[in-house]
Amino acid sequence: MNEKGFATISVIYLTIILLTVTYVLISISSIFYNQNLAQNSADQVSIKLALTKDCNSLDRLLILNKVELEECEVNRDSVKVKVKKVLDENVYTNLFKLGLNLREITAISEAS
Repeated sequence: MNEKGFATISVIYLTIILLTVTYVLISISSIFYNQNLAQNSADQVSIKLALTKDCNSLDRLLILNKVELEECEVNRDSVKVKVKKVLDENVYTNLFKLGLNLREITAISEAS
């Protein structure tokens, strides 16, 4: 009887540890996912800016990508943009529980 109780408690602890590790890994992977989204948005914005050379023409693309334009630089043969993606509240809350105070992600892209 004593061994069955020990085995049951061991399985319960191992299950809790496995679920905790899974939660942490999923939460951390959301950082990389949002960074990828922000970088893709910055790349799209810089390509459009390279074609139009007009920072004011980017509003619709920024709204579609759910990012904010922080910096827009147009040179003669190149353009540079810096965009900011604000994390969803639930993503921010999960990361904050892990000790990561990450509210937004910034991405920079250049095109010519």
